[in-house]
Amino acid sequence: MKRPAPASPPPAKRAHTSSSRSSGSQEHQQHQHQRATISHLSDELFLHILQQLDYESLAIAQRVSSHWLRLARDNQVRSSLPSHPAS
Repeated sequence: MKRPAPASPPPAKRAHTSSSRSSGSQEHQQHQHQRATISHLSDELFLHILQQLDYESLAIAQRVSSHWLRLARDNQVRSSLPSHPAS
């Protein structure tokens, strides 16, 4: 019984060169737009998101970074949690 030929490797990622970055092309602008992350949110909006989490999810979020820990410890977030953690 013959084994199937191994799958070809995925295509290489396109290298960014200084000329392509400085061109201001529409593709580059779209790429920059896609790079927006949760770190770009205001603290007020992020606090609102944290208020929607349960105990376990909030505990996980606190471990992401010192900034997230500081926000997760905010009284506004803590007061939104149920009085007793779920077992």
